[in-house]
Order: sequence, then structure tokens, then C-alpha cells
Amino acid sequence: MAIKVTGILGKKVGMTQLFDSKGDVRPVTVLQAGPCVVTQHKRLTRDGYEAAQIGLVEFVKESRLTKAQRGHLAKNDLPPVNFLREVPLESDGDGGDGLKVGARVLVEIFEGEKFVDIIGVSKGRGFQGVVKRHHFGGGPKSHDRCSKLPVRLVPRRFPRVCSKGCACRDIWATPK
Repeated sequence: MAIKVTGILGKKVGMTQLFDSKGDVRPVTVLQAGPCVVTQHKRLTRDGYEAAQIGLVEFVKESRLTKAQRGHLAKNDLPPVNFLREVPLESDGDGGDGLKVGARVLVEIFEGEKFVDIIGVSKGRGFQGVVKRHHFGGGPKSHDRCSKLPVRLVPRRFPRVCSKGCACRDIWATPK
């Protein structure tokens, strides 16, 4: 049976707008999808599940890769890739293998599809205070006081650490 990859990796390029048939403006996200390369084929007999490990082919210096990544890619003479992800496989009833390590995965795999699902991870915003992170109003703004102090700290005196789940200043990033 012919096996094909069901996903592709990409990057967000930016935003733009398009006009529909009624003349209304629609916001559109522009993505650069691919080119990707198959770096490993996970098999049911050996790994316990069917998947393909693909990597986004971008210009990345060889020195930026770890030795383990270099060895993994050099085993099959593959170009350096920026990041690797596993995607599920889909099989047709045709026959033949169809998936080889080193094969290119392009956006043409979505030909004939009306809708595709996009999954993304937002970039983190770094260390942020409580006014930006939790929309606190801050403390009093007169009499030479700091106006961005948190108002809802659970343990105020001892110990001087925040409880888990407390709204405090911290790294504002998307959990993976």
C-alpha cells in the first residue's frame, strides 16, 4: 500500500488582507509551508506506531546543530534542518511503499483539500510584570509610590515566594 505524509512544517511570514466577493475585508495569515524532508520512518513493528519524522529545510549552519543531530542527518546524507517533528502517516489501498527517507514533502500533498488544520505555537513574550501579564490595575499612583506593584500576592510576609497558580510577574510564554 502507498504511504503518504499527512502534514508539513512551515513558518508564519506575516499578515495581509483580501477582499471577498461582497467587498468585505478578510484578514489572512501568510505561511511559508515547506520544503520538508523525511528524516526517519517510524514503523509499527520496530517503534510501536506509524509516523514519519520530517524536518523543515532552511539555511542553518552545520555548527548550530548538536553532534547527535548531525549524526542523525548524516546517516542518510540529508541537509541540515532547523527543527524536526513527527507527523502521522496515511495509507492508500494501492500497494507499494512510497515513503523513503530523504523524500521531499511539499505543499502539493494538500491538493484537492478544501480545508486544512493549522497548529502553531506563539513565541514567548519574555519576563513581564503583572500589569501586562494579568491586567492588574496596579497600586495607588500618588504620593511617590510604585504603581505597578502586584495587588493580589497570597503570602505577603513569609515566605516571600508566590504560591503555585498565583498571579505574579514571571516568564510569559506558551506552555508546550
